[in-house]
Amino acid sequence: MQSELGEDEVKVCIVPQPGAQPTPEEIVDFCSGRMAYYAIPRYVEIVDSLPKTETQRIQYGILRQRGITPATWDRQTAGHTVERR
Repeated sequence: MQSELGEDEVKVCIVPQPGAQPTPEEIVDFCSGRMAYYAIPRYVEIVDSLPKTETQRIQYGILRQRGITPATWDRQTAGHTVERR
């Protein structure tokens, strides 16, 4: 996703393990401290499955085309801050 600052914003699509119900806040908090500040996702979408080819490779182009959907959580809009370390 394009950022108003010229950099790309990071979106992550998560398929939870069976029985798990992570929140977008938990996902972002998990990333914080484990990833570079600029790599922590701004957008989180929890999905049932990822689009795959017949050989089970993820089709990243389809995910990019989907962009921000109504089901996408936006950390900035939600006011969830991440400390720069």
